[in-house]
This record gives sequence, C-alpha cells and structure tokens, in this order.
Amino acid sequence: DLLLNNNSITASNVNSDAHATGVSVTAQFSAAGLAGGLSLANTSGVATTLVQGLDGGEGNDLIHNNGNVDLSGTATADALSIALNISASVGLGGGAAITDASSTAQSTVFGINGGNGFDDITNAGEIDVTANAVTESTSASVGITVAIGADATLADAESKATSTAIGIYDPGGDEPEPDDDPCGKGGHNQQQSQSECHHHNDDPPQSQLANLGAINATATADSEGLAISGNLLGYALGETTNTSTADAAGIRFDQGPAFIYNEGPITANSSATAEGLSVAVTLGGYAVGDTSTTANASASGIESGDGDDKVFNIASSEDATINVDARSYASGESISVGLIGVQEANTTNTANASATGINTGAGDDEVLNDAVMIVSAGNPLTADGS
Repeated sequence: DLLLNNNSITASNVNSDAHATGVSVTAQFSAAGLAGGLSLANTSGVATTLVQGLDGGEGNDLIHNNGNVDLSGTATADALSIALNISASVGLGGGAAITDASSTAQSTVFGINGGNGFDDITNAGEIDVTANAVTESTSASVGITVAIGADATLADAESKATSTAIGIYDPGGDEPEPDDDPCGKGGHNQQQSQSECHHHNDDPPQSQLANLGAINATATADSEGLAISGNLLGYALGETTNTSTADAAGIRFDQGPAFIYNEGPITANSSATAEGLSVAVTLGGYAVGDTSTTANASASGIESGDGDDKVFNIASSEDATINVDARSYASGESISVGLIGVQEANTTNTANASATGINTGAGDDEVLNDAVMIVSAGNPLTADGS
C-alpha cells in the first residue's frame, strides 16, 4: 500500500463509555420456623477505544506523512453492584448477599501504524497522540438477619484500565522462508520484477522508519475499586483488585530487522494510578478486608524489538531531544470491623515505573546517538491496613 498525507488529520475526544448497574433485594419473613434468602448482583462494564491516523494494514507499505496528526482517545467504564438480603424469624434465620462488579477500559492511539509486513515509514510533520483509560467499580453486599442464625456477605470489585499511545508503530514481520518469498531462494526469480521482491542481492528484508518531525505521546490510566460487605452476625468479605497500565512511546518497532532513523524531538509521558478500598463489618463473626492495587507506567523514546536492528538518533538542532517520563501511584486500604470474632485486613500495593530513551531487543543491534536524552521515572507508593 502507498499512503501519503500532506494535510492535517485530527480526531479529538474519541470516547467510548460503558456503564453497568445491578441491584438485588431479597426479603424473607417467618412468624415461626425458618427464614432465609439469597441475593445476587453481578455487573460488568467494558469500553474499548482505538484511534489511528494512518494505518497501513497487512502487507508491505510505503507511508509518508508531511502534515499534522493530532489524535486523542478515551475509554471509560464503571460498574455498580448492590445486594441486600433481609431475613426475619422468631426461629432460625440466615441468608447470603453476593455482589461482583467488574469494569475494563482500554484506549489505544497510534499516529502511524504500519501493520504487519516490511514497511517504509517517514514522518516529516508533527504527531500528537493521547490515550486515556478510566475505570471504577463499586460492590456492596449487606445482610440483615433478625433470628437465630447468621449471614454470609461477599463483595468483590475489580477494575482494569489500560492506555497505549504511540507516535509511529510498526509490528514488523518475520523473514520469509525461501519457498514463500516471491523472489525465490536468495532473492532471484526472473518471473518477478524488482519492485515485487522483498530484497535483492541476498540482503534480508527489513523495515525502515524515519522521523524528521516532532512526536508527542501521552498515556494515562486510572482505576478505582470499592468493596463493602456487612452483616449483623456471620461472615463478611470485602475484596477489591485494581490494575492500571499506561504505555507511551515515540517510535516502536516490534520484531524483525529494522533501520530506525530519528532527527526530530520526541516526548513520551505515561501516568498510571490505582486506588482501592475494601471494608468488611460484622458485629459478631469473621470479617475480612482484602485490597490489591497495581500501577504500571512505561515510557520510551525509541524501541526496536527482536531482530538485527540499526537505530540512529541524530541531533538536527538543539531542540532535537528525547524526553521521556513515567509515573505510577498505587494506594490501597483495607478495613475490617467486628465487636466479637475475628477481623482480618490485607493490603497489597505495587507501583512500577520504567522510562527508557532508546531500547533495543534481542539480536545483533547497532545504536548511534549524538542527541540529548532526558529520562525520568517515579513511583510513590502508600499502603495502609487496619
């Protein structure tokens, strides 16, 4: 394919939203004998956003951008589950209230996507890409029994937010086997024209990516979870798991041999935040609060994957720098309350931040850099259990 852009490509505020709500109420009353019930609420919200400026698709492509590409995409998902079980009897009584709320949001933005194959990509314009993902899950289970007996209340809230913003992306391709190569073994086939062949003179095929302009990539991901479980007597479990992943890159090539040349400024910023709170309350019995939060932020200027690659980063001016920054924050709290019995509060928080100017994968690589690279990463972390 041949793709040429000399104008502006703008797609701002491309949003996908998913909202899910589930409410369940069960009530059982008995003047004598047994009263019991089960209340269930299960909800799930999924939002996916994909924005691309120039997409080469499958096959070998020639892509040239001279214009401005300005793209932003946001995915938002929230889920709410509420379950209430009420049992009353002058004799035996009991019941269960179970809730499960999950939300997933994924936002992916590519300025230029070469697609699978051996591509020749050149950017001489300006590329600005922004990806945002936001999730929120709330789960609440309440059991009230006025009788001789106990309740089991379980509340589970899970949220996952993933954002990816890449200026120039090329998945690459595997070197074809001789029988599959249209040029034949060693690149020689008289029935194929030179333009139809992947390579000549026994040279292996490779992709070529060149950036002569400016690239700005920003990715943010935020996830929140709240689980509340409570009863008068019995077992109460509040559990929440929250994961945020933000990934920003100026130029990324996945696999196969490639030649990557950059002489323009590249900025890549990523921010991931995960927060969770679990609360378990029982007047008498076993109360457990369990919270797990994970925030992963990564940012890179130029990446080349597995294969024998050549990466040249040349400073054409004082402004031709690679500036990358990754920030992650994970915060979780577990609270368990009980007058009589056992109370347990578990909290696990993990924050990872990775920033790289130039990163090459496995293979025999050649890297030349004479430009300034500014690289920073941070991961403030708080954890509380009570």
